[in-house]
Amino acid sequence: MRGIASRLGVSATALYQHFESKDSILREIRLHGSRKLYEALEVANSISDPVERLYAYAERYILFARQHPWLYSVLMEHEELDWTELNEDEKRLMVGPLYLVRKALTEGNEKGVWRRDFEVLPASFQMWAAMHGLCSLLINGRLNERHPAFPMEDQGAFLNDFVKTLVNAFLTRPVMPSQPT
Repeated sequence: MRGIASRLGVSATALYQHFESKDSILREIRLHGSRKLYEALEVANSISDPVERLYAYAERYILFARQHPWLYSVLMEHEELDWTELNEDEKRLMVGPLYLVRKALTEGNEKGVWRRDFEVLPASFQMWAAMHGLCSLLINGRLNERHPAFPMEDQGAFLNDFVKTLVNAFLTRPVMPSQPT
C-alpha cells in the first residue's frame, strides 16, 4: 500500500479515505491498466489485413509493457481480480484486449490465412500467454543486453523474431522476420 501511495504522491492512510480496502484499490488500478492497454492496442484497428494487425497488436502490447512496467505488473502479475464483483462493463473492459486479438484471428480464419487445424479460442490464449511471458521477462530485466548468463546482442531483433515466430505458427505460409520491433 505504501508503494501505491508513493506512486500517487499521497500517504497510505490517505488512500483509505477514498477506497475501502487494498482489493478495491488494486481493482481500480487494474481497470485503469486494462483501459490503457486496450487504447494502446486499439491504434492498430485501422490495419485491414488481420495478419499485419496481429503483428501490430503484439508490438503494441510489448510497447505498453515496456512503457508502463509497474502498471503492467499490477495488471498481469499480481493475484487475479474477483470476477464475481465486476459488473458487465468492467468484465468487457478487462477482456477487451483479448477480444481485439480474437477478432483479428477470426478474420484471418475467415480469409483462410491460418493453418487448417487452427482454432481461434486456443490461439488467442496461446498468443496472450506467449506475449505475457515475454513482457514479464522484459520488465523484470531477464531479457537484456547485459544479462550475465544470456546477454542479447540485439533486443529489437529478438523481439521482432519472437513476434514473427508466434504469428507464423498460425499461418499456412509463414513469412521471414524483417524489421526490428
